[in-house]
Amino acid sequence: MGEDINSEWDEINPIVNEDESEILFTTTRKGTMGGYPYMNGFVSDIFAAKARRGKFRKARSIGASFNSIDIDEIAGTSPDARALFISTDAEGYQVFNLRLSEKGPRSRSFPRPLNLDGINSNTTNEHSATINNKGDVIIFSSDREGGFGGYDLWIVRKLPNDQWSQAQNLGSKINTSGDEINPRFKENEKDILFCSQGHFNMGGFDIFESSSSNNLQDWTEPKNLGYPINTPLDDYSIFFMHKNRVAYKAAYRSDAYGQADLYRLTFLDSTPRFTVVRLKLHTTADDSATVAQLSLKKDSIEITLDSLLSVTEYADTAAHQFAIDSVKQDINELDVHIAGYYPDCFAQVEVTNSKNEQLYGNYKSNPIKGGVLMLLEPGEYDISITAEGYLPINTSMTIEDMSLFVPLQKEDHKMKRR
Repeated sequence: MGEDINSEWDEINPIVNEDESEILFTTTRKGTMGGYPYMNGFVSDIFAAKARRGKFRKARSIGASFNSIDIDEIAGTSPDARALFISTDAEGYQVFNLRLSEKGPRSRSFPRPLNLDGINSNTTNEHSATINNKGDVIIFSSDREGGFGGYDLWIVRKLPNDQWSQAQNLGSKINTSGDEINPRFKENEKDILFCSQGHFNMGGFDIFESSSSNNLQDWTEPKNLGYPINTPLDDYSIFFMHKNRVAYKAAYRSDAYGQADLYRLTFLDSTPRFTVVRLKLHTTADDSATVAQLSLKKDSIEITLDSLLSVTEYADTAAHQFAIDSVKQDINELDVHIAGYYPDCFAQVEVTNSKNEQLYGNYKSNPIKGGVLMLLEPGEYDISITAEGYLPINTSMTIEDMSLFVPLQKEDHKMKRR
């Protein structure tokens, strides 16, 4: 994701909003609020970056409402990314506690996070968590007693009095003698992703998926997400978007700026987001004037047709039906005449991928209504437009992704006669 996001230290645990206009992540870079060395970097803080023209700008700290002089890390979110969990040891107990910040229905920013009373304790570490969109179920990671060893995943539900229920362990299918951390509800809120070092791993921590039934009480055997999501190194979390077409994750790779860097993944075997491109071709000024006159004549004839159709007294006579058929024939002839003045009734549109020069598609314009409708996935394209009797047009088009993505894009071109 480039040097505006990544540093020579660790960048991990990314969270991205729905239109990919902002990213939040944990970093151990120099310049965090605590500022003192810790392990392979500095004491961690939470940073954010906003996107401009489809590219994230330089990341900055999100401030003292979320960061402290102690360790502060992103600990999870909800499927809609409108909730933010923070894990911190800033309470002075030398253990990690969870805080939760939830955006309001119309809010664009996270409010000050609040301590999760009823879940945190003074003697155990609460590492990470996820919450459903409704806000009444939390699955979290904790090293409290009663588990299978290390960090386990636990579940709590909101009671009628707005308090959290007693935590229940997710059971032996999910939890092992190793650590299970970083849970996240998927979009359907019945499946979860989580990180574990105790199942069938490729190496270190791997990311797994499990499905539930019976009100989140029974879970399927966890499935390793496999390569390239998981590697022989530690893989802690992944953030899927756009129906699993896109994901963000931290990875240790040879092209990193230092330690763990943040990457944006595109899964080519998933259905992409398509933009509908409405391509309209215009005639010269003389042609436009002729078309306008013919269209006015057609409008007048259509009024006559409406009048004939509204008559009921002689509706069954042969003469009446002959008059209706004659007017319809006049309208059809005008449609053909009008279409003859539009170059796009003959236009061929060829679309080529600019990067690999492969043909993406051939399109033929509508002869009556004019224009071409195309479905294009994000990328850069070369467009060739040809029509008999008109000069060809060669142009380019960019279908934006991330925060600039639009479902409909309009393109207009004026064709000149030879």
